[in-house]
Amino acid sequence: MRGGMSEVEWLPIRYGAFWDVPRLFHLHWRGSHLVFDCNFVDAADEYSPEYVVFSVPSPPPDRGSWQPCIDTGVAVGRIPVDQVRFDETRRRFVAKASIASVLGTL
Repeated sequence: MRGGMSEVEWLPIRYGAFWDVPRLFHLHWRGSHLVFDCNFVDAADEYSPEYVVFSVPSPPPDRGSWQPCIDTGVAVGRIPVDQVRFDETRRRFVAKASIASVLGTL
């Protein structure tokens, strides 16, 4: 996949929730399964401005809640939602450089 004039390294994702952008998505990185979770904050009546990133022992299920998978994971970082760059569909890929701060901790 090409990103404008320069080459962008895209990582495939699978999303579990979507509102404007994926609010919950999974990616596989160097043997690790990562879940990026951006919860709805009832008190603020909006989504959190950041993802909490969990390293989980296995991929989330194809159907049903991802919460049991997240509950077995370990939080490894946080990243602002507006920093994460998705492909034009916002459903298939994430730009590696936009999440490098989290990937670098693994």
